[in-house]
Amino acid sequence: MPTQRFFNLKEEKRDIIKQAAMEECSRVPYIEISINKIIKTADISRGSFYTYFEDKDDMIKYLLNDFRIACMNHIYMEIEKADGDIIKATENMTFDLMDHGQDYPNANVYRNLLLNVGSMTNMKSFGFGTFLYDSVEYQEFVDHCYKLNNLEKCPFRDKHQLACVLELLISDALKHVAMYHMMPLTERENVKEIVHEQLEIIRRGLQ
Repeated sequence: MPTQRFFNLKEEKRDIIKQAAMEECSRVPYIEISINKIIKTADISRGSFYTYFEDKDDMIKYLLNDFRIACMNHIYMEIEKADGDIIKATENMTFDLMDHGQDYPNANVYRNLLLNVGSMTNMKSFGFGTFLYDSVEYQEFVDHCYKLNNLEKCPFRDKHQLACVLELLISDALKHVAMYHMMPLTERENVKEIVHEQLEIIRRGLQ
């Protein structure tokens, strides 16, 4: 996340830097993001950028933070609606993001960033550390999901197993949501079918 020096900036200046980063991320996929374009648009030096952010991934984690929090709250709501069935809740949320994701603010930004499959697989850019319990945020997320989970529908052995499965569910769901919005309309239903089958495989594995 940004350094304290970034947060010490006036709110107006922070917003300018964030908007410059968002514009660049909406323009190109992760691998093509240019720090030079961001600092030029924000009217800051390269040296200043690296006193605000550790690197490009650090900046992206900051941009994804609001999206991460929104997704966490969304999945909690879907788990409750699915009577504690985490697998079904994941499917419902994934399909909702597919059907209505383009209606969300900054949808192009999130689509481009989520196409960075390698980074999303290890969860780092999504703000969950590099693997499982690397971060307090992920521990809290797992704990809350475990409390909401219905063991009759999703018989996780313990929190550690849930943590392993949640990493699979999150990275896979976000990857397929990004792919869905890049595909022609005629091929999108195939993506949903794949998501459903993968989730059912996970369910059968738990049972």
